[in-house]
Amino acid sequence: MGKLRDERAVEAVIPFLQHNEVMVRQAAAVALAYLQSPKSKSALTEAVKDKNWEVRIYAAEALKRINRR
Repeated sequence: MGKLRDERAVEAVIPFLQHNEVMVRQAAAVALAYLQSPKSKSALTEAVKDKNWEVRIYAAEALKRINRR
């Protein structure tokens, strides 16, 4: 979904950053990195505090991509 770069997808993906499964949260962060939407900044900022280190890294990388945009 993130590869489509459709702004409408942002609102659909953000809730998955709170999913119980780590891999789902990781995938959501990756999708948001591809979307590069400023709308996802606050959700990704929270995901940087995730209990899983990989989710934190993906969220931080997504924020970097958005800030470079």
